[in-house]
Amino acid sequence: MSDTLLLRLASVAAHNPEPDQAPTQPQWLLVDGVGGRMGIVLSGDLAEAAALAVGRKVIALVPGTEVHLASPTLPVKRGAQLEQVMRYALEENLASDIDDLHFAMGKRQLDGSTPVAVVGHPQMAAWQQRLAAAGIAVDALYSEADVLPALSGMSVVIDAGMLYVKRSASVGAALDVHPIGDALQLVLGDLTSNDATPIDVCVYVHQDEYEASIQALDTLRERLPHLQTKLLPEGPLPLFAAEATKGNAINLLSGQYARKKSWNTALAPWRIAAVLACVGVLLHLSVSGLQFWQLTRAEKKVDQQLRELVAQTLPGIEISDTRKARQQFETQLQALRAGGSSEGLLSSLNALSETMAQLPDARIDALAYRPKVIDLRVTAPSVDSLARMQQLVNEQGLHAEIQSATPRDNKVEGRLQVKSPGA
Repeated sequence: MSDTLLLRLASVAAHNPEPDQAPTQPQWLLVDGVGGRMGIVLSGDLAEAAALAVGRKVIALVPGTEVHLASPTLPVKRGAQLEQVMRYALEENLASDIDDLHFAMGKRQLDGSTPVAVVGHPQMAAWQQRLAAAGIAVDALYSEADVLPALSGMSVVIDAGMLYVKRSASVGAALDVHPIGDALQLVLGDLTSNDATPIDVCVYVHQDEYEASIQALDTLRERLPHLQTKLLPEGPLPLFAAEATKGNAINLLSGQYARKKSWNTALAPWRIAAVLACVGVLLHLSVSGLQFWQLTRAEKKVDQQLRELVAQTLPGIEISDTRKARQQFETQLQALRAGGSSEGLLSSLNALSETMAQLPDARIDALAYRPKVIDLRVTAPSVDSLARMQQLVNEQGLHAEIQSATPRDNKVEGRLQVKSPGA
C-alpha cells in the first residue's frame, strides 16, 4: 500500500471565536509513499472519503488542542513499569486524573527523552466512533501538532485562528490564542532579544489568514532577519503530509486502542511451513490457472478504479456492483437534463465551455463537482484575465467567485467556485 489517504478529522476553524464562521468539514488528501500529493484537498462528509480508503493506508489527524504532547526523560525500563513511571512523571502537568487519560509513547530519543502523547478516553472513543460510523479503519492516529515540519530552527503554522509551533527537535504545540498578533508575540517574542542567537523561523500562513497576520509578521521581521513567510493556498494538510508519512509521530492507536492483531500475527510461527505449502501449490498451477489469476486481479483493479470514479464524480452515491456504474451515470444524467437549462452540471459545463472559448490563453487544471457547485483550479495569464473569466460566467446566469489568485511562473493560478442559481 504505497498510497496513503490522509484525513483531517476536525478543522481548527471550530475553535475560532468569530460567530459568523461555521465549523469546517473534515478534509482529506491522497498522497504517495513520501507525502507527495496526488490530487487536491477535498472536504465534505467523512463517509465520502470511505471509498478512497479501500486498499490504502489511512492516517487520521486530530486537533492538536485535544492532545497534550510532552518529552520527559524516563529511566530505562520495559513494558508496564515504563508506562507506570511515565504516568507519574506527567501527573503534575495534567489537569485531569491520570486514570481518565490515555497515554501513548514514541521511540526513545538519543538525548534520553521519550515523546509522549496524552488524550482523554472520551475523546479517543468519540474519534473511533466517528471513523467507524463512516466505515473507515485507520492505521494511525496522529495529533496535528505532532506532524509539523521538522526544521533546524522553528516552524510556525497559522490556520483559522490557531497557531501550531515546533522548535528544532522539541515536541510540537497547538495554541488557541487570540488575536493572532498576541499569539505570535507570545511564541516569537523571546527570539527577538538582541542577546539571543538568531535562528531560522519559517511561518506557514493559510492564504485566508495572511491579511490578518501581515502586520504582526512585518513587526517581527524587523527584529528577526531570518524569518520567512510561506502561503498555504489549500491549508496546512499538504504540509502535514510529509511528516505524517514518515511514521515518526506518536500513534495514539496503542494499548487498548490498538488495532486488533491480524491472522498474519497469530500464524507467525507457521510462516515457514505456509511458505513451503504455497510454493508447492504454485508449482502445480497450470498456465490457464495463472491467466485466470491475472485476469481476476485486473478485474479487481478496474472495479476499484470505477468505485473511486463514482465516489469523486457522484459524491454520496455508492455502488456494490460495478456493472451498474453506467446505470448510475445515466440516472444522474437524466436528472440533470430534467433540471432545465439554468441549473445543473450540464448547463454549468456549457457555460464554462463558452467562457473558455473566449479566453484562449487560460486553461482549467482541475474540476470538482458537488450538487449545484463546481470548484475550479485554473491558470490564467493575469489577474485581469481571471476577473474576465468571472465576469463571463456571471453573464451566463451563474455565480462565479474568485477564492484565490496566486502568481506562479509569470502566470496566475486561481481557484474559482461556480454556483448554479439557487445554490
